[in-house]
Amino acid sequence: MWMAANSRSNAADIGIALGVALLGAAAVAMPDMLLRVTPPCLISLVFDDVCWGCGITRALVALVHGNFAAAWAFNKAVFIVLPMLMYLYIKHLHTLWRRYTPLPKQS
Repeated sequence: MWMAANSRSNAADIGIALGVALLGAAAVAMPDMLLRVTPPCLISLVFDDVCWGCGITRALVALVHGNFAAAWAFNKAVFIVLPMLMYLYIKHLHTLWRRYTPLPKQS
């Protein structure tokens, strides 16, 4: 019983990881649409100023599309954040892959 529950948990983890990968692919393929459908920033609305979190989002989109100057202008930390996020995501996928055990076939 424990193995089946563990396998279901692994399958859920893999499903979540694939969902995040699909969102990332959508961000690369259609960045303008992704930025239009996101909710407005609460910090920008309350303080009527540019939010550093929004800047990192725009910088990530610009960097993924190869616009290094715009990414630098939006938020300089993006050149540290994007490689770190990619490393952590790949490390997590590798861990999931090593832990994954398929469910035994039901007779």
